[in-house]
Amino acid sequence: MKSSRIRRIGTLPAACFAFGVLSASWFLGAPGALAQMNALKIQIDPADGTYELGTAGANVFALHAGIAAQVNGQWLQSGGYPKRSTKESTVSDDMGTAHQWAVTFSGLAGKPDLLYRLRAYPDKPFADIQVFVRNTTGQPVNIDTIRPISGVG
Repeated sequence: MKSSRIRRIGTLPAACFAFGVLSASWFLGAPGALAQMNALKIQIDPADGTYELGTAGANVFALHAGIAAQVNGQWLQSGGYPKRSTKESTVSDDMGTAHQWAVTFSGLAGKPDLLYRLRAYPDKPFADIQVFVRNTTGQPVNIDTIRPISGVG
C-alpha cells in the first residue's frame, strides 16, 4: 500500500500553507486567463502557470510569480515541472463569492506535485493564495518550506 503521509513541521500543517491577504495597496499589463475585479487585475499564464497581480486600470502588473517548496532538502520550483493544468471556477466561502484559479504542477518523476489556489473577490480589494504539496511519490516526504511567492525570470 502506498503511503501518502506528510509530516508536520512545527505547529503549522506543512501540507498547506495559507498565505494571507495580498492588499491592493501593494500593487501598482499579456496572454492568459485575465480577470479584472473592482480593485485588482489578475492573470494566470497558461504556458508556465505563473500568476500576475496588479491594480485595475494599471498598465503593468506589480507582481509576477510562481510557487516553490523545499521538499526533502531540495527546492522544487513550479517552473521546473513539465506538466501544468489550470481550472477556473466560481466559489463561495466566508469572505463571499470569489473567482478561483486552481493550478497544478506535475510530472516530475519521484517528486510530489505542487498546487496553488488563487482567489479574487469582486467586491474586495484583495486576493488570497493557498499553496499545497501533494505527495504522489508513494514515500513519506518532509516539507521544509513553502513559498507562495517565488521569483521567476
